[in-house]
Amino acid sequence: MIITFLVLVTFIFFFSLPLLNSLFPAVMKYQIAGSFNIGLLWVILQYPLGAAVAWCYAKKMGRYDDPKWITHYLARGKAK
Repeated sequence: MIITFLVLVTFIFFFSLPLLNSLFPAVMKYQIAGSFNIGLLWVILQYPLGAAVAWCYAKKMGRYDDPKWITHYLARGKAK
């Protein structure tokens, strides 16, 4: 559930960048410090979102690497 939520947020965040650049270019060009602007901040914030998705996915998929879980799963006869 959390992986789906994070992927959805990441997709919205990613695809909102061109939309915001075309609809609100003045906002995206607003200087925060030096040449660091809102648009650059928007792009940089995508890295932590991607890392959160990868971390949650790796944590959830880690249980499938557990030999005890695999043995239990195979013993129940659900493997094809």
